[in-house]
Amino acid sequence: MLFRSVTARGGGYGNNAARYGGAGTIYLKANSQSIGELLVQNAGLGNAPTPLDGSSSVNLTVSSNGAVLVSGSLTVSNLHLGMGSSLTCGSNMAVIVSGDATIDGGASINASGKGYPLGSLRGPGTGPTDGGYGAGAGYGGLGGPDYDGRPGGPAYGSILEPADLGSQGATGNSGAGTAGGGAIRLTIGGRLTVNGGIYANANSVNGTEHRGAGSGGSVWLTVGTLAGTGVISADGGFGSTDSLSGGGGGGRVAIYHSGYNFTGSLSAHGGGSTGYYGARYGGAGTIYVKDSSRPVGDLLVQNDAPYWGAMTPLSSPEPFNLTCKYARVSVSAPIIVSTLYVGTNSYLTHLTGDSNLTVTVNGDALIDAAGAINVSGMGYPIGTNRGLGTPADKYWASGAGHGGIGGRGSDSATQGAAYGSITQPTTLGSQGGNGGSGTGTAGGGALRLIVGGALTVNGELNAGGAWVINNGDARGAGSGGSIWVTAATLAGRGLIAANGGQPGHDYC
Repeated sequence: MLFRSVTARGGGYGNNAARYGGAGTIYLKANSQSIGELLVQNAGLGNAPTPLDGSSSVNLTVSSNGAVLVSGSLTVSNLHLGMGSSLTCGSNMAVIVSGDATIDGGASINASGKGYPLGSLRGPGTGPTDGGYGAGAGYGGLGGPDYDGRPGGPAYGSILEPADLGSQGATGNSGAGTAGGGAIRLTIGGRLTVNGGIYANANSVNGTEHRGAGSGGSVWLTVGTLAGTGVISADGGFGSTDSLSGGGGGGRVAIYHSGYNFTGSLSAHGGGSTGYYGARYGGAGTIYVKDSSRPVGDLLVQNDAPYWGAMTPLSSPEPFNLTCKYARVSVSAPIIVSTLYVGTNSYLTHLTGDSNLTVTVNGDALIDAAGAINVSGMGYPIGTNRGLGTPADKYWASGAGHGGIGGRGSDSATQGAAYGSITQPTTLGSQGGNGGSGTGTAGGGALRLIVGGALTVNGELNAGGAWVINNGDARGAGSGGSIWVTAATLAGRGLIAANGGQPGHDYC
């Protein structure tokens, strides 16, 4: 009965929650107790915050729509967030709980929309150009492009120790892009039970406003045991509902634990554009989960099914178990992973201008049906270099050569030459000849795949040359690239191909 008779609620009137003041604080400690109880309880309405920072040997309980603002760091003995209550921040927060922490259903630790902009700073992932519609910002994944093709912002930050803020979307004709997600750092000595949510999402665009969406922020947890059925997310913001502005890239999540009983949702999705088939989606962010008893962690790159969105650039600071679902992952430098799973509607590639894609898998690798490691069309031209197998230019152009000689165009006396190694192929495919319709298409890229265990290909390993898309087009097609696989065993029902591109006319 004592708790019911002690109150420090914010004042207000009626059901207008916006007018209620923030809760005060109630501290209770019996002389026989070593740790006191700190209560932040509001009247069931209101969202004005109660600032708390610093370190105290207290059990903190926030309830009845109490909202605690952590401007820097907060250390407590135990933490309980009741339904409707929250911990929030200005841009980032660090919370240390020496014992247990519980987030009830309907409660949250929330840094959504608390990232860039900060003053005049828009963040390292802001789109490179502002335009009429606005591209999305990047962080864990690239930002989604806008309708005019302006690219989204770049990726940045750490996979293993994410602490960066999400970036602001590009400015469009409706104003500045939306804010990115903030950064949450939680250290829980005991059990963290999440039945509500831990959120570092970006803000979405309102309706048909033409401005880019911000990228998701950071969630970095170190816990004894993680349990619960709630949500942990660092999602990018959605673009405009008319599908003209870009969605934000997903943020980054890292979880270190000694026990894992969490059955809720983990996400770092790129934001989309309502009603559009994926073209405006930001790239997936990264989710890293590491059990302290295991030598390697698990990295998940997963976008909002069924849309894969923009690329997720990836490096491997350690040989984690890599899983890709509904995501496009680009690898610009050689990576080493422990195991590899490429799921349906996912693929690994390298970017145009990179020399090749080199992936070393210490254990097993599985390429699922409709999944791929795909470097098709990622070969020459690179800069002004069109490749060793590019033929002379004629109106009805010839195809490029690589493993075989390129096909002859009807008025071309030369064909693309053959080159490269039969037993250790590492060369890129060449560009087709320039014809009356323009430049030849690109050759295939180069894939080097080393698998210490079993490689199962039910999807594709593909290094094809790019096709000439339009019928009647007089350009020459690029040659296939290279695929060099070393594996303990090879199995599956899929495709391994380095085919040359198809021309657009039977004169080519």
